[in-house]
Amino acid sequence: MELTHTMPDIAEEPRLYTVEEYLAMEELAEEKHEYDNGKINTMAGGTYTHNLISANCIREVSKALRSQNKPCVTISSDMKIYIAEQSKYFYADGSVVCGKPQFQANREDVLENPTLIIEVASDSTELFDRTTKFSWYSTIPSFKEYVLVSQKEYHVEVWTFVAENIWEVRIYKNLSDKVLLKTIDCEINLGELYSGITF
Repeated sequence: MELTHTMPDIAEEPRLYTVEEYLAMEELAEEKHEYDNGKINTMAGGTYTHNLISANCIREVSKALRSQNKPCVTISSDMKIYIAEQSKYFYADGSVVCGKPQFQANREDVLENPTLIIEVASDSTELFDRTTKFSWYSTIPSFKEYVLVSQKEYHVEVWTFVAENIWEVRIYKNLSDKVLLKTIDCEINLGELYSGITF
């Protein structure tokens, strides 16, 4: 009897893309992709709860900035954020830039100097958002405040830069809480961030 042996299929290594290829492809793409040092990852679509909380956050931060006439603007999740030290591009759920925005190579779709970043965390992203992603964001020189908003309970964390490798963390859990954003000197109502949401 003749024995034959078939080698198992070996999955091909994913192709690595240059930054230029990624940016050109993203201009034409119908869905969002993030760039991780040569790898392009498709972003999952957000749930109703995720999108509503994100919209609430952007609205409330914008209102707070306008009421105090701050020289800052709030930006939606369509803006890519460039992390130069890591060669990564991410779409945050929201961000704030104070002063003149700086764009990569005169592109107006890639922001280099966010002051504050908002992420609405889900079960699948929470660990990544609060560890690896935060670590990458923290290499951006202008980045001074991180707002992590849960979409499974009333829970908001604000991480504020104090000194190199030192961040102050404040936790808010009550709908009556005033969420302090020290970097932009604003307060927002936690209840407004969860407007339309019942757990």
